Amino acid sequence: MIANAALALNHGWSPRITKEETKVMIGSPELKIIDVRKPISWAGSSSKIQSAVRRDPGDLQWIEKYHFDQTLVMYCDCPNEATSANVAQELRIRGYEKAYALRGGWNEWRDAKYPVQNK
Repeated sequence: MIANAALALNHGWSPRITKEETKVMIGSPELKIIDVRKPISWAGSSSKIQSAVRRDPGDLQWIEKYHFDQTLVMYCDCPNEATSANVAQELRIRGYEKAYALRGGWNEWRDAKYPVQNK
């Protein structure tokens, strides 16, 4: 993980978190997993990461539901985590210092057979 988030943001890069790091935290009240897949991808899937909530990546009003000290992990199924990285970067700009994009996104999580649930 990046020790200096401000430096990362200045270079247009959003911090990533691995599926292994995220899996270990499942069940922790401080972890919030947020599905920001595009509507067509969301609609075409019957499952999501365990305990994830679906949020619109184009309208970030939902962020007010979360506390600044929570760990927020966004995931999508875009190449290079494009959508989740953009959302994580915007949240960091807004003061959420523990906002991350899930490295490898939905596809790597699913392929690793990590915990999922029906939508």
